[in-house]
Amino acid sequence: MQLAVNVVTGGGGLIAFDEFHQGRGSTHNALIQYFAGTPVLGICAQLMLIALAVVWSRGTRFARPLPLAHVDRRSSLEFVASMAELQQRAKAHDLALENIYSRVRRVLVRHAGLNQNSSRAQIAARVASRSKLNEKHLESLMRSCEDTINGASTNARETLRLVRGLREIEAQLGLQGRTRDAKQKEMRT
Repeated sequence: MQLAVNVVTGGGGLIAFDEFHQGRGSTHNALIQYFAGTPVLGICAQLMLIALAVVWSRGTRFARPLPLAHVDRRSSLEFVASMAELQQRAKAHDLALENIYSRVRRVLVRHAGLNQNSSRAQIAARVASRSKLNEKHLESLMRSCEDTINGASTNARETLRLVRGLREIEAQLGLQGRTRDAKQKEMRT
């Protein structure tokens, strides 16, 4: 690229300036052009390749990722306490009774040797025949529990009375927690 400038001089001639060779028409980066004949550009390119190789190799997995160890920070008693508090705040006495009664009923059915679809009269009669429990008392307790679960009005005192009655029956039959598990093991062997 050459630029010509007309300059009026005393002699009337034309003077031309070639600004391309003076750096005015250059389209290259001056810093790169400064290092063009030196090994600095090659060194920088090699350093960039090394940095890219390091990043590539650090990001590669040689095996499947291992899941982090899950630590449960809550205990079973904490869960039970929170559920009890929620039921107490909601005054859901029937729900608390339902949780306990359904488990006791399953245990009584198993003890009676009946299936889950048996009526409470059948369950009470069979359990009373196999133990020293009063059939009418057991059937009455089961009816009260089922009525409460099905929507009959109740309060905390009545619910507590029903739960105590269920626990007493379990204790009399020896079907509580570890006692029940030990008894079932003995029956299997």
